[in-house]
Amino acid sequence: MSFGSSYEEMNVAFEQVLESLGLIIEQHLRVQVPRPGNNPNNEYATGALRNSLTYNIVDNRISFSYSAYGTYVDLGTYDAYQNAPARFGTDPQDLPPFAGYFRNRNVKGIQPQYWTSMREIQPEIQRIIESTLADASERALASQISTIGR
Repeated sequence: MSFGSSYEEMNVAFEQVLESLGLIIEQHLRVQVPRPGNNPNNEYATGALRNSLTYNIVDNRISFSYSAYGTYVDLGTYDAYQNAPARFGTDPQDLPPFAGYFRNRNVKGIQPQYWTSMREIQPEIQRIIESTLADASERALASQISTIGR
């Protein structure tokens, strides 16, 4: 009995999940990233941060990259950062919901916008993972059962 084809099917399914998630997350972040005309309007946004956003899949991991200043736009700077509920290294699923741009003249620095927050799409991510891997598992199991029955 050989499980090689089942393993290959599961591996292909996992790669499909990663690619689907990469696209969905990238689209989600592109909606949230500060850009001209974003609501609420961010008078300082040029679109450069949005244009710098990319993702790659390396060693079965989705890796996102963007301009270095994107971290400050996301989590804030100076006093704003000190008072913010999220810090550098916080899992994007644990960030507060996307806040958008707002100006607080009482606090120095950039206010946190949490544009990398994935809290809103977490259920969709979970659904994609479960459905794709469940389908692949069923196909692999069916393939093995038909092989045993021969």
